[in-house]
Amino acid sequence: MLSIKAKIVIAYTFVFGALLTGFAMLTYAAAYDNEVAKLDARLESHADKIATELEEDSHEPGFPSRTALDSIQTGGLPAVKVRLLTLDRNVVFADPGFSLESDVKWKKGTVSNAQKSTAKIARKKIRIMQWPVEIDDKIQYLVQIAAPMHDVEDNLEPMRVLFLVLIPVGLMLSGGAAYLISVLAFRPMMRMVKTAETISATTLDARLDLPNVKDEVHLLGRALNEMIDRIDGAIKSQRQFVADASHELRTPLTIMKSELEFAHRTAKRSKLKETIGTSVAELDHLSSLVNDLLTLARLDGAQLKLEIAPIRLDEMLVECVQAVSGVAKRKGVALKLFIEEAVEIRGDQKKLMSVFLNLLDNAIKYSSKNKKVSATLTISRGEPRKALIVIKDNGPGIPQSEHARVFTRFYRGSQSRSQTEGSGLGLAIAQRFVELHGGQIVLQSAEGRGSTFTVELPVSDDSRPGVS
Repeated sequence: MLSIKAKIVIAYTFVFGALLTGFAMLTYAAAYDNEVAKLDARLESHADKIATELEEDSHEPGFPSRTALDSIQTGGLPAVKVRLLTLDRNVVFADPGFSLESDVKWKKGTVSNAQKSTAKIARKKIRIMQWPVEIDDKIQYLVQIAAPMHDVEDNLEPMRVLFLVLIPVGLMLSGGAAYLISVLAFRPMMRMVKTAETISATTLDARLDLPNVKDEVHLLGRALNEMIDRIDGAIKSQRQFVADASHELRTPLTIMKSELEFAHRTAKRSKLKETIGTSVAELDHLSSLVNDLLTLARLDGAQLKLEIAPIRLDEMLVECVQAVSGVAKRKGVALKLFIEEAVEIRGDQKKLMSVFLNLLDNAIKYSSKNKKVSATLTISRGEPRKALIVIKDNGPGIPQSEHARVFTRFYRGSQSRSQTEGSGLGLAIAQRFVELHGGQIVLQSAEGRGSTFTVELPVSDDSRPGVS
């Protein structure tokens, strides 16, 4: 697909090329006609001299004779050939090689009119003039004179060379000029495009730089800025609503949970106790969802700040594995931990712990009984150095078609995964926390082969324990 700039350059070059070619053709045709007219004038002068000489010698013995014409000067007509015809087109005399009657197309008319034509002798173009010869005030013969046109071709050769050079050079210059003009014209728009590419839901405070000249590009940029203002206002209102609703829901949910827990402890009937226990579990799930929504609202509003401090990643990973070991044991899932070396980074411990706990919890949740979940910590060997935390399960896996949507909010995936309890917000929050630390989460998975989540976090050269 061609860009607009490419289309402008091609169209401009094509139109200019067509105009330049048309101008060259018209100029060459005019020059050619002018050269032919000069040759015709010389032929006409020579034919008139021959006719005059024949008329003067018409009463001489042996008339008509070719020798009487030898003394006539050709007047700039080299290699000229002459022949004399009767009105019945019978040849009286002719120079050698002058046999063109079948090749020459004369205009219809009386023989009293001079006629001109172009033909070829031995693949060379010649110009022929037919001139009536009057004797005793009566046309009795026709004289035909043929002259080569190489002088015409030679005179036009510089013009042909000039056009053959000028047209390609003109096309290149016009293409370059069109490209330069399009670049200058689109430069403000390209700046706007680069700014627009950086605008997202978290950077809606940015605006497009408008050119000083109030042209169409300025109007487009102003319209886009006004649209961004409206979107920014709508998203801020939505974020504020989610944050306010989540905040307001936390207190009643906490009160309800306390009341239900008290009722659960004092209940006498087992069926009632079971019902209350189920309600408490659902309240826990709802409270977790509300907390996640509040966290996302703060992330979107850039209200969540990282509490940066030195962190021992190896110790943190051990704590996270120990925290979920009870859940894994109850489900019959084996937990394996491998730490290549101790490493220290700077980051927010609580938020990174929530990332690893979420990934470990998901790995256990989607693994069946007697399966294994592994967590490893290694350091990449290349530059820049990275800490690689790999959490792998042997669950149902994630189809390739769903990889791009795994980290979107409220996405629950295929039916086998959606049947598992969860809100669909954990991975979205985990990804944002990792990105705030300058890292990324990479997913490798295939349906029926389990999933591997790799958390990459930057490690500076002085991040090893004991190095200062």
